[in-house]
Amino acid sequence: VGENEPAVLASHFERGERFALAARHHLDAARHALGGQDLDAAWALAASGLACLAKLDPESPPETRIDLAEARGGLLLVQAEMRNWRGENREAAELARAATESLRPGSALWFRAAAEGVSAMGRLGYVDRLGQWTAAIEAQPAEEGALEPKLVGLARILVHWYHAGLVDEGDRLLAVLEDEAERGAFSPVVEARLSGARASRAVVLSRYEEHEHETERAMHAFTRAGDARNALVQRLTLGNSRAITGDFDHAAPLLEEGIREAERLGMPTSISYASRGLAFSLIAQGDYDAALKLMETAVGHLRRAGNLRFITAAVDLMAWAHFNLGDLAAARRSIDEVLATPMAMRTSAT
Repeated sequence: VGENEPAVLASHFERGERFALAARHHLDAARHALGGQDLDAAWALAASGLACLAKLDPESPPETRIDLAEARGGLLLVQAEMRNWRGENREAAELARAATESLRPGSALWFRAAAEGVSAMGRLGYVDRLGQWTAAIEAQPAEEGALEPKLVGLARILVHWYHAGLVDEGDRLLAVLEDEAERGAFSPVVEARLSGARASRAVVLSRYEEHEHETERAMHAFTRAGDARNALVQRLTLGNSRAITGDFDHAAPLLEEGIREAERLGMPTSISYASRGLAFSLIAQGDYDAALKLMETAVGHLRRAGNLRFITAAVDLMAWAHFNLGDLAAARRSIDEVLATPMAMRTSAT
């Protein structure tokens, strides 16, 4: 072919009806697009790879079918990650579940897909499923080279344990992960995820100084790992925390700059999340109308995404704004919505 670009190779093999090779190159191209922050291209390339797999002979040799199942799982995982970043949690959970069914249990991709699905379920408020999936991932032996994805996956799940108020259960798992991390040499991503989990624990326990410290550690570790999206999430978390603790001078630049970056990267849930910190600052300064307008836009997105934890935190803030504007009926409706939410999803969303 004379070209090493995966997308070019994929197109070449697809035209030649060599669909298995085309699918594998579509997967490489989709991963490259995802890493390059091009979510639309990642989705389209993964879809093209799945279409190639659908054209293959179902009577192919067993060893080929196993190999192609891994490719299918990888393509579905790319799509699940894309949906998660877009805040489309229901679709992400379903795609991740389908990916785990195609991938080899214990492989690096299987752990990544499982964690992607559980993260989406946690945001949707499916607290009852956290225990089942955590137990399944913990019990699954890691293949060679897959221990780090297993630790990262479990650390991601820990965030949802803590925000669901399950601190004792989270502490047990955190101790296991910290012990494992101390005994191995891992990339900065492990440090970032563990710091993120500790930050979640701290905010649930109202330890805001500790929360900011661990969030900063996570942000710097993600930056060292070259993970721009997750580094941005931590920066927005830090901005929200500083707004809530009254440090508006430092919060506003973090949040405003972060929102611009999230717009560029196509991260609507992160924009809505950061808007909460800005709205908190506006309320503290007495600009209730501007805060309410900001929150109404954010809540609209979060409802479509089904992000129950963030919705509850945003509606709680709207109740405050309504109350200060003298609209007691609207404030009461917002409060009733918060109270109707399961207690496990009413923890702080900083």
